[in-house]
Amino acid sequence: MVGGRQPVKNMELWKELDEVALQHDVNWKWVRAHNGNTYNEEADKLARKETKKLKYRNHEIQKPLKKRRNSKLRRLKTVAT
Repeated sequence: MVGGRQPVKNMELWKELDEVALQHDVNWKWVRAHNGNTYNEEADKLARKETKKLKYRNHEIQKPLKKRRNSKLRRLKTVAT
């Protein structure tokens, strides 16, 4: 569970990330998605590029919600997927 909300759908990836991160000096910092943060935008770009290269997709990739202004659903949709 994430903060008492919905279960994490990609637990295997989080575990793998945790194992790799333990081998490095990592400082995690939360940033709001798609807010113009240079590094976050670059990470999104790289992730999309690499996803297109995959021959076999072991993990479900969800399409983002349609952008809706002032949507409560969008503001509440902060659980890691």
